[in-house]
Amino acid sequence: MPIPAKPTLTTPPTAPVRGEDRASFATKANAYVAFIGTNVTDLTAAIDWQNTVFTAIEGEAADAAQSVLDAATQVGLAEDQVDLAAAQVVLATDEADRAQTVADSVSATANFGGLWSSLTGSVSPPLSVYEAGAYWQLIVPLADVTSVTPGTDSDVWIPIAATSLDIGAITYSFADLVADGLFVRPGNSYLQSEFPELFGIVGIGSAPPIFKLTSPSVVPGANGRDVTVSTNDDFVFVVGQSNPVATLYSRSGDVLTKETGITTGESMRVAGGTKDLSLILIGVFGTPFILLYSRSGTTLTKETAPATVFSGSTTTTTGCGFNFDGTYAAIIVNQNSVNNLVLYSVSGVTITEVDSVETLPGGSTSAGMAIHPNQNYLVCGYSNASTIELYDISAGTLSLTQTIDDTGGRLTGQRRAVQWSPDGLYLTAACDNGKVRVFSFSAGSLVEISQTYSGESGTPEVNAASINNGGDYITLAFQASPYVKVYPFSDGVIGSPGFVPSSVTTGPTACAVSSPYTGFSYVVSTTLPTFWAYKSNFPFNPATEFYVPDVPDLSSDQIGDWVPGVSAKAYVRAK
Repeated sequence: MPIPAKPTLTTPPTAPVRGEDRASFATKANAYVAFIGTNVTDLTAAIDWQNTVFTAIEGEAADAAQSVLDAATQVGLAEDQVDLAAAQVVLATDEADRAQTVADSVSATANFGGLWSSLTGSVSPPLSVYEAGAYWQLIVPLADVTSVTPGTDSDVWIPIAATSLDIGAITYSFADLVADGLFVRPGNSYLQSEFPELFGIVGIGSAPPIFKLTSPSVVPGANGRDVTVSTNDDFVFVVGQSNPVATLYSRSGDVLTKETGITTGESMRVAGGTKDLSLILIGVFGTPFILLYSRSGTTLTKETAPATVFSGSTTTTTGCGFNFDGTYAAIIVNQNSVNNLVLYSVSGVTITEVDSVETLPGGSTSAGMAIHPNQNYLVCGYSNASTIELYDISAGTLSLTQTIDDTGGRLTGQRRAVQWSPDGLYLTAACDNGKVRVFSFSAGSLVEISQTYSGESGTPEVNAASINNGGDYITLAFQASPYVKVYPFSDGVIGSPGFVPSSVTTGPTACAVSSPYTGFSYVVSTTLPTFWAYKSNFPFNPATEFYVPDVPDLSSDQIGDWVPGVSAKAYVRAK
């Protein structure tokens, strides 16, 4: 009878080891439990093979003495396999016991009961508690949890881990957190907590989500009004009412350098340029109402302004700008208590009127205007009557497509009271009741998004609300304190908490503009210094990240599995 091939025993996987993080331990334990079934199958095959060998030996013993010797050899081999199988069974059984122990511990940790001293009544596993500077796992039911103090009976309570952090204690040192090697372990780019339910992530970082850049050595004159930027913020153009009434800055890294200033008798109110700032429209208080400049490098050249039919010393241009490809320009002018919207075609430096709407809601109140960043739409916002009007300008005409009432709050009378997000998916409206209205934009229609943001203390007017280029934060500019504040922004909703930069203007803000291209935000104030530039550290996840400017005043307390990598301290408080 032929001897079949010797079966092969599957090599066992790496066994779990106490002290590993829960995820790794559970993965290894699960693999070992799965291996037990495979090993039993292997052992059954080995025993079957042994029986076959024995049968073959007995059948062939009568044929020749040599067969007896061969059979003896096979018996020895079989005995070795039996010994190996027995050892594997013992090991697998031990690992299964260890896996069950770990499973019990993990389950107990997930059911953290808090302070043992606060518990009463009957308790059953799985359960873990904190007592005497350590965490304990309950391994048997207790009719009265107070009957056995953790640490006094190892048949009832077994230790999970000890920590040098007392409940409510705060540590700012990574070394303190990892000293016992039990709770927080270093990762490649983050801190990983083995027991996240035991910790509150109070805050990270010694740098705020947004901070002020060094001011240019020369700032615009008093009573600043508006700002517009070129592609990638290579150039920044600021206007105001006092000389120099307009200033062109170049940007290199985080440094803004004054290149050209305009000193004239005009009092400038608003500015809007093509994407590369090769053409810049400037709205003026009174005559000549509108100015046009071209830019080549750092040189500004005054061009022939578009013809207007406006007159009167009280006539004011309150909004101006170009569409996304520079083929159209628009201005909104308040003359004799009537708002006028004018649309122009653009060819080179020649700007020609193609349509106008001479009577708009708002009466004597200022109106703001914003042109869509990548479609041929514009909005006008008014601080009385209808709040917002949406116009389609794709055919070279002003076609009113939507009117939105002011039930959510009337707009403030600032040029930037309405602003599109850089991607054109949202429109913000800054209101005089301290709130911000946000609208989604799709298929040529605006839909308002409900907000939980209810304004700042004292209800200061919001003069501008500007969403950044990544769509993850929004900068608000106020008429009064806090003047500038930044909030997380997601899916059209203003989040919390808000952050006030460490350095802000102490006077009313005229506008805030977040760059469509970079993480920079620009704020123009009506008091000196009139121009402020900020840089963000966003994206910033408020669910797990906090800026804590004043450590003694720590109050936020949120649970999180991880703290994203930052080049600063992680503030962690034991719960």
